[in-house]
Amino acid sequence: MKKLPPLRRYQTIAEDLKLAIIGAEIQFGQRLPSERQLMTKYGVHRNTIRQAIALLENEGLVQTELKRGSYVALKSELPQSTTPDLPVSGRVLLINPWNSASTAMTQIANGLTESVKGTGVSILRFNSNPTNGMPNYVLPSLEMIEKDEVCGLILWAHSGSVAEDLSYLKGKLPVVLIDRRVPGLESDVVRTNDIAGGKMVTEHLLDKGHRGIAFISDDPFVETVRNRWWGYALAHHDRGLEVNDSMFVSCMSANKSVFEPIVSALLSNTTPKVTALVCSNDSLASTILTMLRRLGYRVPLDVAVTGYGDLLPNMTEALELTSVRQPFVDVGVRAGELMMRRLSEGGLFGHNESEDIQLPVDLIIRSSSG
Repeated sequence: MKKLPPLRRYQTIAEDLKLAIIGAEIQFGQRLPSERQLMTKYGVHRNTIRQAIALLENEGLVQTELKRGSYVALKSELPQSTTPDLPVSGRVLLINPWNSASTAMTQIANGLTESVKGTGVSILRFNSNPTNGMPNYVLPSLEMIEKDEVCGLILWAHSGSVAEDLSYLKGKLPVVLIDRRVPGLESDVVRTNDIAGGKMVTEHLLDKGHRGIAFISDDPFVETVRNRWWGYALAHHDRGLEVNDSMFVSCMSANKSVFEPIVSALLSNTTPKVTALVCSNDSLASTILTMLRRLGYRVPLDVAVTGYGDLLPNMTEALELTSVRQPFVDVGVRAGELMMRRLSEGGLFGHNESEDIQLPVDLIIRSSSG
C-alpha cells in the first residue's frame, strides 16, 4: 500500500482555535484548554495539538509559558497588519450541481451566508448542471461575472473537472473550491476528511466482526470517493488484513438494473463471504438496501450496509442507515471566511499560496450496520 500523505489535522485544529479566539469564545489573556482536553476533544495525539498551538504562536495569537500553559495574547500584544485591508463589496458566486434530494448545498449556502453577514458581500447561487441537452456542465462567463458584480467564486466542481476548465479565471478573482479538488489545479479548498471517514466506517464494521467487507461506488473517479476507499483500505491495513481486489465494485451508474446482478454475484460468489457493504454515498446505499430486501437478504443479519454523507435525512432515518456525517454548514462557514480573507488581501486565483482545509466527520450509527 502506498504511504498516505499527511492530512494536516493540526492545521484544522489551529483554525478551530483561531475561530474561537476571533469569536471571543476564548477571551484575550485567557488560558487555552489543556493539551489533554484538546487531545480528547479532537481525538488526536499530543504532538498534533502542539503543532496546532505552534501555528498560533507563529501568528502571534497565542503565548506559551513554561508550567503555566498557553494563553491568548492580550489585544495590545497582537501583531498589527502592515497593510490595511482592502474594502470588500460585491457578490460571491456559489457554483454547484443542483441536487434537490441532498441538503448539502443548502447547508453550505447557510454557512456562507452566516460568514458574510454584516459585510458588503452577498451570496448568489449558480446552477452548473448541463442545460438544453448540453453534454458538459456550465460555468459562468466573464461577461456574466462582470455584469453581476461578482467578486469571488466558490465552486463545487463536477466529477471529471480538469484544471483547463477554470484556466480562464486565473488572475481575475479569488476562487475557493469546496468538497473536492480539481486535478492539476492549485487552489484554495475547503473539504471534509474523507480518508478519516472511510476509515472510521470500515473500522466500525471490523469491530462488529465483519471480515468480508466490500466497497461499492457509482463514481469511482471523483477524489472524494477515492479518499473514502483509501480510508477503507487503511482500516484493513491497520488490522493486518489484506484488501481483496474482488471486494471493490464500481459502476458509473446507480441504476438498480445495472447494480443488481453485480451485487448479487458479489454476495454469492466472493471469497471470503461478503457480510458488509461500504457504499460511497447515501443515495447508492438506499438503492442497495432496497435491492437486498427484494433479493431476500436480511439487513443487517445477512448483510450490513453503510452510506456516506448523511445528507438525505428523511431517507437515512427511514432506512435506519448508518452513515458518515459531513459538516457542510461548517464547510460553508470556512469557505466564506477564507474567501473574505482573500478579498481583503486582494488575492487572486492562481496568484496566492493555496490552503487546504479539511474538517472532521462523524460516524452516525443506525441499525443497518447492526
